[in-house]
Amino acid sequence: MVFKRKKALSEFIVAVAITATIAVLSFFSRIENFLSMYYFQTVYPWYPHWRIAVAMFLLWIIASTFASRERKLFVWLMVTSALTLALAHYSMLLAETSRGVEVKLLPLLNLVEVNRAEIYRVDIAQVVLTLTAVECYFISRKPPRTALSGQQTPSR
Repeated sequence: MVFKRKKALSEFIVAVAITATIAVLSFFSRIENFLSMYYFQTVYPWYPHWRIAVAMFLLWIIASTFASRERKLFVWLMVTSALTLALAHYSMLLAETSRGVEVKLLPLLNLVEVNRAEIYRVDIAQVVLTLTAVECYFISRKPPRTALSGQQTPSR
């Protein structure tokens, strides 16, 4: 029991360290120039937050692909990257509002108002947090037993 707790704690610490390292590296690197064939000047205050959100979204996709009951490191990576993505996403929206843009949060959407124009955008942070909670629920529940043998069926 003590070994499992120490292993779980070490996996959590490794996941936090990986997430923090990727967030710091993405904050200081100009990944928008790698993702586009056009050179971008970082004149908007939300660019560093956007970089972290993109990097955390990619990490979340990878971690959620491999997350399972046996692979707790990927579960922790999925959770920490989802939380960091949400933090970066909402700080990006806050930086956007400093330039005169009005943002209203709706369930799974953002309503952006600028110059009397309204744009609805998918709130990727809410979507990722919801999917993370659903996946953690399915990973943590016990698998059902089969009718014939009484043994548990294999799960993720």
